Amino acid sequence: MKALLGRAIIRSPRTVWREQGMRVTAHTIFGVIFVALGILAVIHPNFTLPGKKDEVTIANQRVVIETHRVVSIPRAASATEVALGLGLIFFGSLKPKR
Repeated sequence: MKALLGRAIIRSPRTVWREQGMRVTAHTIFGVIFVALGILAVIHPNFTLPGKKDEVTIANQRVVIETHRVVSIPRAASATEVALGLGLIFFGSLKPKR
């Protein structure tokens, strides 16, 4: 890190990435999204989707019946999503050889 009269110069992350030979591309951004979604799926593998809402009349009383669908994400799919995201981050941030 460079110093100027005892004060540290603050550099932007983009400058640091260029110096280290890394690039932020669409692949990198999608990789971060995939890793985040994969970790979320590992932590919370079941989620609920809204279903149908019906009204039924029983003995002159209206009863509302709501149904929900519970979707469960397998651990293998979560692990695959994290691995895919890490691959996109690694290979998407490399500079092409010329």
